[in-house]
Amino acid sequence: EIMPSLVGSEMCIRDRSRKFYYTALFATWMVLAVFGPWGVFQKGMAAQGQLQAVFEAAGNSPEVAAKFVTPLKYACSQPGVICHYLRLCILPVGQCLDLWWPIANTPLQIVPQTLFIVFLLLLTFWLLYRHSRWGFPGWWFFLILAPTSTIVPLADLAFEHRMYLSLVSVAVIFVIGGYELMRRWNWMSSQAWLFGVVPITVLILGGLTFARNQDYQSNLAVWTDVVYKAPHNPRGHNNLGLALDDAGRMAEALKCYENVIRVEPAYEQASDVYLNIGRIHQQLQSFDLALQNYQRSLDVNPENAKALTNSAILPVSYTHLRAHETRHDL
Repeated sequence: EIMPSLVGSEMCIRDRSRKFYYTALFATWMVLAVFGPWGVFQKGMAAQGQLQAVFEAAGNSPEVAAKFVTPLKYACSQPGVICHYLRLCILPVGQCLDLWWPIANTPLQIVPQTLFIVFLLLLTFWLLYRHSRWGFPGWWFFLILAPTSTIVPLADLAFEHRMYLSLVSVAVIFVIGGYELMRRWNWMSSQAWLFGVVPITVLILGGLTFARNQDYQSNLAVWTDVVYKAPHNPRGHNNLGLALDDAGRMAEALKCYENVIRVEPAYEQASDVYLNIGRIHQQLQSFDLALQNYQRSLDVNPENAKALTNSAILPVSYTHLRAHETRHDL
């Protein structure tokens, strides 16, 4: 009984003697504390500048104004985003590479999620105040998400990969918390857990992982999945169109490009979308439609060099085709 206390006292004294070492080690974290959030802040301001440019290019229309992400709108949307992240931790189905998360505008989209997140924050602070070890995973969760889920508006409100580091804290809570419940409340025997619950859990999660990996087998598969799960996502339609275009499936690619303009007329890459629509029409020898879309591309971005070039050489292609048809008729 004496030995453990002596060993503990010795370790305590040794730790105190190395306090300057631990202080210096902790000080290295200040580099991340300063430059990490600053990098996110710069990225957020750059994204805000891009959104402002799109807003101004669209003539400050009410439709685009409603979709313009201000810091307040971004902050009001984040509780719903965090709830989505937590739902995926518990039920990892329905993942989407590119969510194109909509701005929360109604009380139903903001209030319940905000109350839930505030409850989790208060619980975390209470646990930290009580010096409970359970407060650390909660603090880790919110601290890691803070740069991307507070008030700094990024171009995208949500991306599931932002949850990867915070996922560690959730996993710790589930694993250690489950073990503590099993030990204190005597939930099933250790053999039942070892040969029953654990293998079943591994099989289920392994099967979900295998199924999800099928969506990453090709560029076409990735964006087909995105469009299926987020049909409101113009970037998903655009990237699916590019993948179909590369595969030589022009008719399907044309439909995807047209869907981009349908779901988001003020899409930031609309000039390139119109360019691709015109290029496909040109390949299909629909020269009038091709010229119309090249002109739309230039209306959005007068400096689009490819649209300028294609619109310039299009009359040459059309004249060559008409000459060929005339010779054939003769």
